[in-house]
Amino acid sequence: MRILGLNHDMYISSAALLVDGRIVAATPEERFTRSKHTRAFPQNAIQYCLNEADVAIEEIDYIANAWNPAIYFSSFNPLISTNRRFKHEYLISVPDNILAMSDLTDQSPKYVMQKIPYQDFEQTFYYITHHMTHAANAFFTSPFDDAAIFTADSQGEIQSTTFGYGNDNNLTTLKSINHPHSLGAFYATFTEYLGYRAHSDEWKVVALAAYSDKEDRTYYDLISNNLITKFEDGSYELNLMYFKDFIFDQPNLYSDALINLLGPARKSNTPFESRHYQIAAAMQKIIEETVFSSLTALQKKTNSRN
Repeated sequence: MRILGLNHDMYISSAALLVDGRIVAATPEERFTRSKHTRAFPQNAIQYCLNEADVAIEEIDYIANAWNPAIYFSSFNPLISTNRRFKHEYLISVPDNILAMSDLTDQSPKYVMQKIPYQDFEQTFYYITHHMTHAANAFFTSPFDDAAIFTADSQGEIQSTTFGYGNDNNLTTLKSINHPHSLGAFYATFTEYLGYRAHSDEWKVVALAAYSDKEDRTYYDLISNNLITKFEDGSYELNLMYFKDFIFDQPNLYSDALINLLGPARKSNTPFESRHYQIAAAMQKIIEETVFSSLTALQKKTNSRN
């Protein structure tokens, strides 16, 4: 069994090849094009994986992509369903029109399967829900037969955080939090506020936090009391008046409200002030506390020590 996995059109496009359940090759496209964080289709990465396994693309049994467009079928979208731009958008518009006539639109499809038959060859594609691929990557490469599974990033199709459970060959999503309530978006907003490139330079913010005065709680209290609320079930909510990640026609991920609360944002390549260290450390601590709150609730729910 040969499965080619793709991460395409996201922050770091990449490919991985599994043969009989074993990873034989995996690489990001940027290693070949030297374009850091490229979103280009991973043509070179795919070819590398095929070469490592000495197989042709026609010998691949399944191709899996880490994004599931069928999630958007859960709400009829006339922009793509009745106003298709190209004939190949029938692949979206026809099922969306049909599903709008059913009672299924309150459910989220787990994946889309697409078969393209030729005369003597058939290629099968799977489009997998993004956070399910994160969960699978964690669980199926772990030594555990069962485990609690927590995933968090900026955003999948609509999910930003999931609470799940893995047992043998099965993954179950117990609960999810949807964008714009997102720990990844929270972190990216502060990355940009501190003068760095969001979704790229977060590691620099981690380092920045190390220069803080650990005894000073000024910015910790401001951020904790105003920007995020944690709940007993492990979920959380952002105060969206401070964020603009979900407003696509405006610059900056942070709003004027955040500037009014914490002061002016740092411009790139300008000197650091002591408050920048304090803000980085406070935000980092709050992220960690939120994640541990979620993990504690998930452990109680699953009763799993893994």
